[in-house]
Amino acid sequence: HHCTDKGVSIGQGSDAIIRDMTISQCALGVAMKDLGAASIDHTTFYGNQYAISVYEKNPGMGGGTVTAQRSIFSNSSHSPLFQDSVSTAWVVEAIYDSDTLSFDDVAMANPLFAHPDAFYFGLLEGSPAVDAGGPGDNYGASFPWAIPWSITERDVAIVEFGYAGIEHPNREWIKVQNEGGQPVNLQGYRLEDAVSWTCVDALWVDPGESVWIVKDVAFFEESFEQVVAWDAGQLANEGERILLKDAAGIVVDFVRYGIEAPWPVPVAGAEALVRISPWLDNHFASSWMLAELDDVPLEVAATSIWSMYPNPAKNRIHVHFDEVLSEPLDVQLFSATGQCVQEWRLSATGSDITLDVSNFPQGMYLLRVDGVSRLIQLL
Repeated sequence: HHCTDKGVSIGQGSDAIIRDMTISQCALGVAMKDLGAASIDHTTFYGNQYAISVYEKNPGMGGGTVTAQRSIFSNSSHSPLFQDSVSTAWVVEAIYDSDTLSFDDVAMANPLFAHPDAFYFGLLEGSPAVDAGGPGDNYGASFPWAIPWSITERDVAIVEFGYAGIEHPNREWIKVQNEGGQPVNLQGYRLEDAVSWTCVDALWVDPGESVWIVKDVAFFEESFEQVVAWDAGQLANEGERILLKDAAGIVVDFVRYGIEAPWPVPVAGAEALVRISPWLDNHFASSWMLAELDDVPLEVAATSIWSMYPNPAKNRIHVHFDEVLSEPLDVQLFSATGQCVQEWRLSATGSDITLDVSNFPQGMYLLRVDGVSRLIQLL
């Protein structure tokens, strides 16, 4: 379930059972208010500002009540749980990976989703959520009916930032990239918490292209990508949270960076924190590495809009481009654990290519073509 406000809202004495749901990218994943109550079981929360919020909305009505078990709370930009003083919340047998969830029988851990950026929350081998409730009983929503290949990747993501200002105090930046398959207009998008920026005018970003949102544009005059100055603020050298919100005010991505291990620690000449792979969660320190700013490509790559079929595929994948290819093409196939299992260097031969995948085991893979990734299932 994706939403722009509340995923599930329960109030005025209602009582609900929520089971086997995935609730993603909401301001409030589940909201209990004014004597509303809910029992939550085997549910996956991902990318919400608050996964669960339990509170009194109308004075004198009383708070809400919630119990949650065998669930996963991931990538909560604000907190997994908000509870006011007149409400009751109890969470048991759960995994969370951001902020704090203060209950005895919960654990802070990476749930190891197969491809969260494409909103596919299947669990990789070794996930702490696998068999966590007993043999064959995983935490989070079940996926026997899932059709992950029908879900497109997240469009806009924070892929790089620099906060240290070691060589130049005002050389700070946040790089936002369109990782989807369609152009995105950033008008109405904004950055909050760390710095303030609102995109007032139309600002179109094509698939694979980026916008550099910076403190001082003078340091990025040679960039071939779009560069805009943020409105106010400075990235804190003690670490803080960067929020990227869309025009509806929903957090579409965030990074809460630290300034010591396990976070990469900037040094003179290597101040850029760059996301390692497009299928890794931004909020984990292990998803970032250091790079020299001069080594970060500033020129727009020649990115083509492409589609693939069939999906799922058995022996061959056909890739179609909207334009006739004019340059050699690099193609990679990655396993669900992030290992590159095959690379192709293909000559320009028109607008269609065919890839032989008959030798690969069944499972979920990531096909990366011309700098853009798509999730695919091999049968």
